[in-house]
Amino acid sequence: MECNASQIKTQFLGHLGMIAAVIERLGIVEKVNARIPVSQEKGSKVSMGVRLAAMILHALGFVDDRLYLFPEFLRDKPLQRLFGETLEASDFNDDALGRLLDAIYEYGVAAFFSEIAFEIGIAEKLLGKNVHFDTTLLKRSWRI
Repeated sequence: MECNASQIKTQFLGHLGMIAAVIERLGIVEKVNARIPVSQEKGSKVSMGVRLAAMILHALGFVDDRLYLFPEFLRDKPLQRLFGETLEASDFNDDALGRLLDAIYEYGVAAFFSEIAFEIGIAEKLLGKNVHFDTTLLKRSWRI
């Protein structure tokens, strides 16, 4: 079968594939989705966990763009391979990402980060026998 240049599509994965694999291995998407469910009745296509995974990839992609430029960052990336879902770069618009950031703020930023980090620390045996957590800023109690 012959192939011409118009049939070839290239996408850049680079180091983002390794980061996506770590995100998947640690279960970050599932941990986020368990805490902040997405509103399906409002037509959301992308879960909050996948939105956060995309933001982690963006941050570790050595890019410093504003949220409204986020779809441009993802334009040439293999989204199916990175997120395991059929998504378009336009699904990660600034409104969707802003709703994630608002939801994390509403949940409590310190509680959100601490709960997920603590779960990962336990699962990966990263915590020693003695651990001290300053929970004075947490709005919620530990739910592990």
